[in-house]
Amino acid sequence: MRLFALLVLLVSPTPALAQAHCHGSAAPIDRDRDAPVPSGLASTFDGLFTFFLSDALRLSDAPGQHGSHYLEAACIAERVLVPALSNFIAANVTAFPSSTPQVGVTYDFSSGAPVRKVESLGPIFSETPSTIGRHRLTLGANVSALTLDHIRGDPLSGVAFNFVHQDAGGGGIGDDPLERDLLVVRPRLNVDAVIYGLFANYGLTDRVEVGVAIPVVTVALEGRAEAEIFAYSGGDPSVHFFGGTTDQPLLEEDYRYEMSETFVPAVELRTKVHVPAQGSSFGVLGVLSVPTSSAGSLLGEREFGGRLAVLGSTRVGPVGAHVNVGYDRQGTAGDPDAALATVGLDANLSPTVNVAASLLGALTVGEPTRFYDVDAELGAPGTVVQYVIDDTAGTLGRVEEPFSSIGDGTDTTVLLSLGSRFAPTETVQGFFNVLVPVVQGGLQSTLVPTFGVSFDV
Repeated sequence: MRLFALLVLLVSPTPALAQAHCHGSAAPIDRDRDAPVPSGLASTFDGLFTFFLSDALRLSDAPGQHGSHYLEAACIAERVLVPALSNFIAANVTAFPSSTPQVGVTYDFSSGAPVRKVESLGPIFSETPSTIGRHRLTLGANVSALTLDHIRGDPLSGVAFNFVHQDAGGGGIGDDPLERDLLVVRPRLNVDAVIYGLFANYGLTDRVEVGVAIPVVTVALEGRAEAEIFAYSGGDPSVHFFGGTTDQPLLEEDYRYEMSETFVPAVELRTKVHVPAQGSSFGVLGVLSVPTSSAGSLLGEREFGGRLAVLGSTRVGPVGAHVNVGYDRQGTAGDPDAALATVGLDANLSPTVNVAASLLGALTVGEPTRFYDVDAELGAPGTVVQYVIDDTAGTLGRVEEPFSSIGDGTDTTVLLSLGSRFAPTETVQGFFNVLVPVVQGGLQSTLVPTFGVSFDV
């Protein structure tokens, strides 16, 4: 379930891009002071790009006025990259699936008294149609550790963005040698999260179960961003620089940023209805995600979300098979909804230990997040145009650079879940599980361990 999320900025405040001229506008563009408070993530990325594209270049002594020629690029970063990066991280952290909040042990009330049934200790990330039984209460907790190190299949640490000089003379970018400098920013992102899940389920009847789940999330974002100016073919390296002198210009700069927060992003309210059938069972699960994070927090303001799923289970000898099909309505701004499908198997090795495996698929619905300005394309989609002098012919040539190293790849994911449940007593159960990506999309960890325990009251 996409429930988890990423207050507090540990970086110094940076000036807003209030004086940037976007798309050649004649007047400065001021921030909308009545707009929603930016999230902590958005403020951090805003500060990062502002530093490289505005503040650091303006520190140049003579001729420092050329530093303002990247303010249009700063506008694109503020308008496109800042929300794209912050929303993408928030959405993918909250997309982490929750473990099945049930004991896996059911009770038969047909004789008038509850009889404990241990056909299976149950799966971990697959949901079963069975309920815990009338007037039964289950309490539990689990913890998952995420190191988000890949974005759409590529290392997160390798993400880079290319920014071109604005058309200062009006004759087209590159007609003046001073317009051929390319500024490359590498954020060098590191994102870690620990998710503590607390849950309680209660059986209203033998067939209807209600519950609540509360994730407590700790997220840390840190990195040492790097920027480099490439003075291409005829460009004077003393025109655009981060420091030094005109004779020995500094063409590289870095920017340290760090932030962290612990919070509850949402509260999940659940209802499950069990429909028994001959040789198998079916059920329906409804989940309402009630947001709790505020607009100025690390992730920003969230909306109501939810999930509706149809559940099916059957058993062949010692092996139980489970299928879940559902739709997930996201509560993170800019995050597309997802169609969900999970298939899983579990088998008891003994009355107190089992093994479980599942494949968890999430197919995004809608357009993927883009990390370039679709309204200001200068070349092919997702590229910027860089003009350089051909050293052999001495003529001005056109080269298309990718605006972002993050492509338009799919954010659809498939995860493999492998784990085991164990029941040391009739009322206590624990589990251990690992998740590994099979189909890489979005923002993912190479390996996610999860531990949990539950109590049947």
